[in-house]
Amino acid sequence: MAVSPLKYIPLATFAEDMRILTASLPRLLAEQDEAQAGIVAKMARARGAQLGSVHAHAAPGIKAVNQAPIVRLYGNQHPEIFGAEFGGGARPRTRQFPPWRGKGQDAGYMLFPVMREYTDSKPFYDAYFDTVKDALRFK
Repeated sequence: MAVSPLKYIPLATFAEDMRILTASLPRLLAEQDEAQAGIVAKMARARGAQLGSVHAHAAPGIKAVNQAPIVRLYGNQHPEIFGAEFGGGARPRTRQFPPWRGKGQDAGYMLFPVMREYTDSKPFYDAYFDTVKDALRFK
C-alpha cells in the first residue's frame, strides 16, 4: 500500500500562513471581482454590437465601475440603453425597441444574457479558483 508523503509544518508556520491568507485573500478576491466585471461589460458590449440597430448604438453605455465588481448601464450617456436591454413595445414611444421579454430567465438582450452565460462558465470559476490557489501559495 503506497502512502503519500505528508509534510509536517510547525504550528507557528501554519498560523503565520493563515494570518497572511486572511490578510491577502479579501483583497485578491476584490481584484478578481473587478476584473470579472470588466470582462462581463466587454462581452455585453460585443453582444450589443453584434445585435446591431439600437443595441449597437446603446452598447458603449455598458461599463464596469472602477474599483468595484459592478457593471452599470449608463442611461445618462445613452438614454436608449434601458429600452435596448429590456425591450419595450407596450407604449407608442417604446415600439422602437425589441419586445419586452419579461422578468424571468429570458430577460435582457445584452448584459443579462452575458451575465447568465459567463458566470456559469468554466473560465469564470477557474479565475476565482486560481485566485484562491495563489493566495494559498499552491503552485
